[in-house]
Amino acid sequence: MDKVKFGLIGCGRISAKHFEAIAQIEDAEIIACADIIKARALEAAEKYKVKSVYKDYTKMLKSEVCGYYLYTKRTASTYRY
Repeated sequence: MDKVKFGLIGCGRISAKHFEAIAQIEDAEIIACADIIKARALEAAEKYKVKSVYKDYTKMLKSEVCGYYLYTKRTASTYRY
């Protein structure tokens, strides 16, 4: 059976919980991650063995074929007043 492929958008502190949870799933793998601070994406990619890294998540969405994309930013940072 093929593994379910994930792409993660956002590699800050909260994303570690998502990376770790997906890593526990036997039939899942994270194949790409993106963060506007590329150093964070590179650090996460090295730690979790992610193949592709992006600074611009829209390029990841166009380039990678994933079953799921997770937006891992804090809720408070996405709410518009």
